[in-house]
Amino acid sequence: MTVYLPEELDLLLEQAAQRKGASKAELIHVSVHRYLEQTGVGRVLPRSLGAIDEDLGVASTDAKQWLRERLVGGL
Repeated sequence: MTVYLPEELDLLLEQAAQRKGASKAELIHVSVHRYLEQTGVGRVLPRSLGAIDEDLGVASTDAKQWLRERLVGGL
């Protein structure tokens, strides 16, 4: 994917990336992810949630759907 930015915006992005010690691509990735979450367009499920000691009665084959319903509001 290629993203074209106005020169001034690209310069500001470069400066922000240098201050954060990150790449411009990383800042764009984080920004798009936050935008999508804030606008309700979508929420990316976390890669890992850890483990619990309680049996929730959810089969492993149904885990993704169970997470979507609880973490994303059924989207």
